Amino acid sequence: MRRLGVRQWLGALTLTAVLAQAAIGYAASRGTAHPTSPPLTLKRLLTEGKLYTLAGERVKLGQVAGRPALLLFWDARCSACQEEVPVINRVRARYDPKQLTILGVTTTTSSQQARRFATEYGTRYPLMLADSRFARAAEVVLLPTVLVFDREGKLRERLVGMQSEERLVEALRRLRPALPENKAGTGTKTAEWADHWRLTRDVICWR
Repeated sequence: MRRLGVRQWLGALTLTAVLAQAAIGYAASRGTAHPTSPPLTLKRLLTEGKLYTLAGERVKLGQVAGRPALLLFWDARCSACQEEVPVINRVRARYDPKQLTILGVTTTTSSQQARRFATEYGTRYPLMLADSRFARAAEVVLLPTVLVFDREGKLRERLVGMQSEERLVEALRRLRPALPENKAGTGTKTAEWADHWRLTRDVICWR
Protein backbone atom coordinates (compact mmCIF):
# COMPACT_ATOMS: atom_id res chain seq x y z
CA MET A 1 0.00 0.00 0.00
CA ARG A 2 1.40 3.37 -1.04
CA ARG A 3 2.28 5.73 1.79
CA LEU A 4 1.44 9.40 1.57
CA GLY A 5 4.26 11.93 1.85
CA VAL A 6 4.27 14.84 4.29
CA ARG A 7 3.04 17.32 1.68
CA GLN A 8 0.25 15.00 0.64
CA TRP A 9 -0.82 14.59 4.26
CA LEU A 10 -0.80 18.37 4.78
CA GLY A 11 -2.77 18.84 1.58
CA ALA A 12 -5.32 16.28 2.69
CA LEU A 13 -5.67 17.90 6.12
CA THR A 14 -6.06 21.36 4.58
CA LEU A 15 -8.72 20.09 2.19
CA THR A 16 -10.57 18.42 5.07
CA ALA A 17 -10.51 21.67 7.08
CA VAL A 18 -11.75 23.70 4.12
CA LEU A 19 -14.60 21.27 3.50
CA ALA A 20 -15.51 21.22 7.19
CA GLN A 21 -15.56 25.01 7.39
CA ALA A 22 -17.57 25.23 4.18
CA ALA A 23 -20.14 22.81 5.60
CA ILE A 24 -20.35 24.79 8.84
CA GLY A 25 -20.73 28.05 6.93
CA TYR A 26 -23.48 26.64 4.72
CA ALA A 27 -25.32 25.19 7.69
CA ALA A 28 -24.94 28.36 9.72
CA SER A 29 -26.29 30.46 6.85
CA ARG A 30 -29.40 28.26 6.97
CA GLY A 31 -29.58 28.38 10.76
CA THR A 32 -28.72 24.69 11.17
CA ALA A 33 -25.03 24.57 12.07
CA HIS A 34 -25.79 22.01 14.79
CA PRO A 35 -29.36 20.69 15.09
CA THR A 36 -28.91 20.24 18.83
CA SER A 37 -27.38 23.70 19.41
CA PRO A 38 -29.21 27.03 19.53
CA PRO A 39 -28.65 29.44 16.61
CA LEU A 40 -25.47 31.47 16.87
CA THR A 41 -26.03 34.93 18.34
CA LEU A 42 -23.86 37.55 20.00
CA LYS A 43 -25.71 36.84 23.24
CA ARG A 44 -24.83 33.15 23.03
CA LEU A 45 -21.17 33.91 22.27
CA LEU A 46 -20.85 36.29 25.20
CA THR A 47 -22.77 33.94 27.51
CA GLU A 48 -20.98 30.68 26.69
CA GLY A 49 -17.57 32.32 26.29
CA LYS A 50 -15.69 35.41 27.39
CA LEU A 51 -14.33 38.30 25.34
CA TYR A 52 -11.78 40.74 26.74
CA THR A 53 -10.15 43.99 25.73
CA LEU A 54 -6.36 44.06 25.63
CA ALA A 55 -6.54 45.81 28.99
CA GLY A 56 -8.22 42.72 30.44
CA GLU A 57 -11.73 44.15 30.79
CA ARG A 58 -14.57 41.80 29.86
CA VAL A 59 -16.82 42.91 27.02
CA LYS A 60 -20.51 42.95 27.94
CA LEU A 61 -23.43 42.33 25.62
CA GLY A 62 -24.73 45.85 26.17
CA GLN A 63 -21.58 47.26 24.58
CA VAL A 64 -22.24 45.54 21.25
CA ALA A 65 -26.02 45.02 21.23
CA GLY A 66 -28.44 46.97 19.09
CA ARG A 67 -26.32 47.40 15.95
CA PRO A 68 -24.83 45.13 13.28
CA ALA A 69 -21.43 43.66 14.02
CA LEU A 70 -18.51 42.14 12.15
CA LEU A 71 -16.40 39.76 14.21
CA LEU A 72 -13.11 39.11 12.47
CA PHE A 73 -11.25 36.05 13.77
CA TRP A 74 -7.51 36.35 13.26
CA ASP A 75 -4.06 35.30 14.45
CA ALA A 76 -0.84 37.34 14.50
CA ARG A 77 1.03 34.64 12.53
CA CYS A 78 -1.64 34.34 9.84
CA SER A 79 -0.38 36.02 6.64
CA ALA A 80 -3.90 36.38 5.21
CA CYS A 81 -4.97 38.07 8.46
CA GLN A 82 -2.10 40.52 8.09
CA GLU A 83 -3.00 41.30 4.48
CA GLU A 84 -6.68 41.73 5.34
CA VAL A 85 -6.09 44.59 7.80
CA PRO A 86 -6.18 47.38 5.15
CA VAL A 87 -9.43 45.91 3.80
CA ILE A 88 -11.06 45.97 7.24
CA ASN A 89 -9.73 49.49 7.81
CA ARG A 90 -11.43 50.69 4.63
CA VAL A 91 -14.70 49.05 5.63
CA ARG A 92 -14.38 50.66 9.07
CA ALA A 93 -13.99 54.08 7.43
CA ARG A 94 -17.19 53.63 5.42
CA TYR A 95 -19.48 53.31 8.45
CA ASP A 96 -20.10 55.22 11.64
CA PRO A 97 -18.85 53.14 14.61
CA LYS A 98 -22.13 53.94 16.37
CA GLN A 99 -23.93 52.19 13.50
CA LEU A 100 -21.57 49.23 13.03
CA THR A 101 -19.32 47.34 15.44
CA ILE A 102 -16.12 45.79 14.06
CA LEU A 103 -13.97 43.69 16.39
CA GLY A 104 -10.84 41.71 15.66
CA VAL A 105 -11.08 38.55 17.79
CA THR A 106 -8.21 36.21 18.59
CA THR A 107 -7.94 33.15 20.82
CA THR A 108 -4.30 32.36 20.06
CA THR A 109 -2.56 35.71 20.49
CA SER A 110 -1.46 37.37 23.73
CA SER A 111 -2.32 40.98 24.54
CA GLN A 112 1.33 41.95 24.01
CA GLN A 113 1.41 40.27 20.60
CA ALA A 114 -1.91 41.90 19.69
CA ARG A 115 -0.56 45.34 20.53
CA ARG A 116 2.50 44.70 18.37
CA PHE A 117 0.21 43.50 15.58
CA ALA A 118 -1.90 46.67 15.83
CA THR A 119 1.18 48.87 15.67
CA GLU A 120 2.89 46.98 12.85
CA TYR A 121 -0.14 46.56 10.59
CA GLY A 122 -2.08 49.69 11.55
CA THR A 123 -5.43 48.26 12.63
CA ARG A 124 -8.13 50.92 12.95
CA TYR A 125 -10.56 48.72 14.85
CA PRO A 126 -10.38 47.27 18.39
CA LEU A 127 -8.60 43.96 18.91
CA MET A 128 -10.06 41.54 21.45
CA LEU A 129 -8.97 38.38 23.26
CA ALA A 130 -11.44 35.48 23.47
CA ASP A 131 -11.34 32.30 25.53
CA SER A 132 -11.63 28.79 24.09
CA ARG A 133 -15.37 28.54 24.86
CA PHE A 134 -16.03 31.67 22.82
CA ALA A 135 -14.13 30.21 19.86
CA ARG A 136 -15.85 26.85 20.22
CA ALA A 137 -19.29 28.48 20.21
CA ALA A 138 -18.33 30.49 17.11
CA GLU A 139 -17.33 27.26 15.30
CA VAL A 140 -14.42 28.93 13.52
CA VAL A 141 -12.02 26.46 11.89
CA LEU A 142 -10.00 28.54 9.42
CA LEU A 143 -8.47 32.02 9.71
CA PRO A 144 -9.36 34.64 8.86
CA THR A 145 -13.12 34.23 9.23
CA VAL A 146 -15.67 37.05 9.46
CA LEU A 147 -19.02 36.56 11.20
CA VAL A 148 -21.73 39.04 10.18
CA PHE A 149 -24.43 39.74 12.79
CA ASP A 150 -27.57 41.82 12.31
CA ARG A 151 -29.03 44.42 14.69
CA GLU A 152 -30.70 41.69 16.72
CA GLY A 153 -27.38 39.94 17.22
CA LYS A 154 -28.24 37.00 14.94
CA LEU A 155 -25.62 35.47 12.67
CA ARG A 156 -26.43 36.24 9.03
CA GLU A 157 -23.28 35.32 7.15
CA ARG A 158 -20.02 33.46 7.70
CA LEU A 159 -17.21 34.57 5.35
CA VAL A 160 -14.21 32.24 5.32
CA GLY A 161 -10.76 33.28 4.12
CA MET A 162 -9.40 36.68 3.15
CA GLN A 163 -12.20 38.99 2.01
CA SER A 164 -12.35 41.92 -0.37
CA GLU A 165 -13.83 45.26 0.63
CA GLU A 166 -16.57 44.76 -1.95
CA ARG A 167 -17.67 41.41 -0.53
CA LEU A 168 -17.81 42.71 3.03
CA VAL A 169 -19.78 45.78 1.98
CA GLU A 170 -22.18 43.59 -0.03
CA ALA A 171 -22.75 41.43 3.06
CA LEU A 172 -23.55 44.54 5.10
CA ARG A 173 -25.88 45.85 2.40
CA ARG A 174 -27.88 42.63 2.60
CA LEU A 175 -28.76 43.43 6.21
CA ARG A 176 -32.14 45.02 6.79
CA PRO A 177 -32.60 47.85 7.38
CA ALA A 178 -29.60 48.92 5.29
CA LEU A 179 -26.69 50.64 6.99
CA PRO A 180 -25.98 54.24 6.00
CA GLU A 181 -22.47 54.78 4.65
CA ASN A 182 -20.21 57.75 5.31
CA LYS A 183 -19.85 60.22 2.46
CA ALA A 184 -16.81 59.70 0.23
CA GLY A 185 -13.71 61.29 1.68
CA THR A 186 -15.13 61.60 5.20
CA GLY A 187 -13.99 59.67 8.20
CA THR A 188 -14.59 59.34 11.91
CA LYS A 189 -12.67 61.66 14.19
CA THR A 190 -10.26 60.06 16.60
CA ALA A 191 -12.05 61.75 19.51
CA GLU A 192 -15.34 60.15 18.47
CA TRP A 193 -13.68 56.74 18.34
CA ALA A 194 -12.16 57.21 21.78
CA ASP A 195 -15.52 58.24 23.22
CA HIS A 196 -17.38 55.33 21.61
CA TRP A 197 -14.73 52.82 22.64
CA ARG A 198 -13.77 54.42 25.94
CA LEU A 199 -13.30 51.00 27.57
CA THR A 200 -10.99 49.85 24.80
CA ARG A 201 -9.39 53.07 23.65
CA ASP A 202 -5.95 51.73 24.55
CA VAL A 203 -6.21 49.15 21.78
CA ILE A 204 -7.10 51.56 18.97
CA CYS A 205 -3.87 51.58 17.02
CA TRP A 206 -3.37 55.29 16.49
CA ARG A 207 -3.24 55.92 20.22
